[in-house]
Amino acid sequence: MAIWSDVDTKAGRAPQPKPWQARPFAWLLVGWGFFALVLVAILATI
Repeated sequence: MAIWSDVDTKAGRAPQPKPWQARPFAWLLVGWGFFALVLVAILATI
């Protein structure tokens, strides 16, 4: 993201990859897994 890279350069640090940039598919899997868990919990309580 341009905003984060600008913040990193202004702070004078070497730009570090953010967790969701380093492993986007893993975070996507975590997000969908959490969504599925909530959906199952909702369906179980009905």
